[in-house]
Amino acid sequence: MHSQRSAIFALTLFLSAGITVNAQSTGITLSFTGTGNGSSAGFLLNGTGTFTPLGSTRIQVNGTPVGASTSISFEFFVQDNSTLSAEAQVTTAPGTLTGTATINGGTGAYAGATGSFTFTLTAPFGSQILPFTLTGSGQLG
Repeated sequence: MHSQRSAIFALTLFLSAGITVNAQSTGITLSFTGTGNGSSAGFLLNGTGTFTPLGSTRIQVNGTPVGASTSISFEFFVQDNSTLSAEAQVTTAPGTLTGTATINGGTGAYAGATGSFTFTLTAPFGSQILPFTLTGSGQLG
């Protein structure tokens, strides 16, 4: 009986430790370039770059102006066919949008992902053709 309780206690500690390790966040950095299209109704950008530590990644960024702010959604397409999603609401500014995006899940390995990142998105907003750069850093939890 004593060894059975000890085994259950040890298993409980092991599982608790695993949950704690999985709950830790990982530092991330973003560096992307690409092109897209824009109009007064918003923009759609597609590019490639690095999402460290996930490696080479494709990205799609949608932006919709709403009054004095812009609603932005980010979709990262990871090499293992998983996706990671994030959203931000930023003050509209010519040429550069900066803010903090909230990671709100994904698919595959990133289903249920959380975290956030600060970003700088630079493009000639207001033009029809939009070459862009996106940089950022944050935490994936």
